[in-house]
Amino acid sequence: MEQIFEDRPSPCALFENTSIIQRTRGNPSTWLSVILFQDELNEMIQTIMSQAKTELYMALEGSVLVLNVQPEDDCCYLIDLKAFGATAFENGNAGEIATWETKREQTDDEGISLAPEESWQQVPPLPSLKAILESNSPSLRKVLFDGRRASKILARRFGVTLRSVEDIQSLELECRVAQPWSHEQQQLPLRDATMPVGPPTRSLRHCLWYDSSLTMREKHLWTWNSMAKGPDGNSDGDDDSEFEGATDFLNVGGVASAGASLQLVKTSKKLPVEEALYCVDQVRYLPQLRQRYLARLRELGQDAASSKTGRRM
Repeated sequence: MEQIFEDRPSPCALFENTSIIQRTRGNPSTWLSVILFQDELNEMIQTIMSQAKTELYMALEGSVLVLNVQPEDDCCYLIDLKAFGATAFENGNAGEIATWETKREQTDDEGISLAPEESWQQVPPLPSLKAILESNSPSLRKVLFDGRRASKILARRFGVTLRSVEDIQSLELECRVAQPWSHEQQQLPLRDATMPVGPPTRSLRHCLWYDSSLTMREKHLWTWNSMAKGPDGNSDGDDDSEFEGATDFLNVGGVASAGASLQLVKTSKKLPVEEALYCVDQVRYLPQLRQRYLARLRELGQDAASSKTGRRM
């Protein structure tokens, strides 16, 4: 993120750090950028394509697509799909992904495909965001936590079919299924028709509280930020409700003080700080959860989780 080509188009993506914003002080440090213009989107796509093996940790919150690009430095992109409309997924095709991969193979193995002296105009044509999300390439893996709703909305509203997907909720479930039964579990009666078919899935909050390395303070901050969508997890109780947009999201009033109500008043083109932090928190801790669950799974468990994710999507 620190390497900027002098002749790249403007406006370029601007970044804010959640730890230094006055109204969000105390939150873990994360850089975030709201993508509102095509040049900013192109810069984000170039960052994605310049990695040797990219993992896109994703969440879709209303009209805001949240991406955490790994192994890039901790940074989240908030893409306002309502501002872009269908143009967010135009310009470019899947064939250009192969061109970038070929160029990476011709250079070093450090994950940087372009030398600093190469100008913006000399890079290969950029693929579209749709081509990246629909790519089956193992070097462009998309990682979500329970991605069923995001997959359905992207397909229905934008004609985007997610491919090369990994679902962390499925990994967690497979960890429990693959674990040997304890002596107490072996003494349980056989399942009858009234008992659930399998173990229940667990929420992101449960996984963060019991399986992550977060401190107790960070867990409480995550819980506080998650209240931005209301106690039921939705900003207005509608499953298809949307954050109304990301324009001027840091120019709105500050985070509610401790004990104050978090019932947010939405405007037509503003994403309050509370909701921006909520979006960031849906993806910023997914990498560590994924690594923890993959470490637990044996090879058979990983295959089972992959097939389960495919059926979900």
